[in-house]
Amino acid sequence: MIVLDSSQWFKEIAPYGFVFFDGTHWLILNTGMNYENFKTVYGLTSISHQLDSAFNKNKITAEKVIFSRLKFLSLHELGHYFIYNLSKAQSPNFWTNEFIAWYFANEYIAKYNPEIKKGFDIFCRTISDYYPAEHTTLSDFNTLYAKVKIGNFAWYHSRFYFLADLLYKCIGDSYIKTFETNFPNTEGLNYSPEMINKLIESNCYGAVSKWITNTESNLKNE
Repeated sequence: MIVLDSSQWFKEIAPYGFVFFDGTHWLILNTGMNYENFKTVYGLTSISHQLDSAFNKNKITAEKVIFSRLKFLSLHELGHYFIYNLSKAQSPNFWTNEFIAWYFANEYIAKYNPEIKKGFDIFCRTISDYYPAEHTTLSDFNTLYAKVKIGNFAWYHSRFYFLADLLYKCIGDSYIKTFETNFPNTEGLNYSPEMINKLIESNCYGAVSKWITNTESNLKNE
């Protein structure tokens, strides 16, 4: 883990403020930022009013939301490290790779730091409900990945977070083992989109197909 300030940041890789895993062994964290910079970094200035309104309505300070976001993202990137280097799984595409990292983060927070979930839920719900996403399909995410606008990328991640939370409430902390079983780290395995959806769903029948329909139609979270 490396914690860097703005003068030390790897600007060739990402603007200051992002939390990311380098794909091998390093988790890169920032030392913090103010709320205005936070919205700019994540491409959320267009929904600034909705974010402010949601925080005020729920009596949550922006600082607490930024803290919860940093905590969740740190665990999310640690989830990537776990899947890549320590687990027996191999994600079959981009969206499942991001989803399972959110599952890893959400499981930890739900068990050990649940008091920060409310603020993070409100933050993600506001993004998924109000950000004017240009791309909403899983196919677009798998094809374009980080080439979508930054705000659209955050929109996808908010949706993945809610899927992770949905499946955690359905299955609990055995899901990571299920993911390892369903998507083993074995050469030459190919999955159709339909098979991926079925394997991701596990025993929560209908939950993932409904989530996909709502996500790709850009419907508000229930």
